Amino acid sequence: MIKYTPANQLTLEGFEHPFDQELSPDNRWVKLATLIPWDELA
Repeated sequence: MIKYTPANQLTLEGFEHPFDQELSPDNRWVKLATLIPWDELA
């Protein structure tokens, strides 16, 4: 899962997803995701 939060996203305090895991920063998909302008696409 990519840790992406839009600039205008509200947060829910205390909410934890059971599948929340960190991906390796060396993962090729994680590296690719950092190159995509997510806010512009949204």
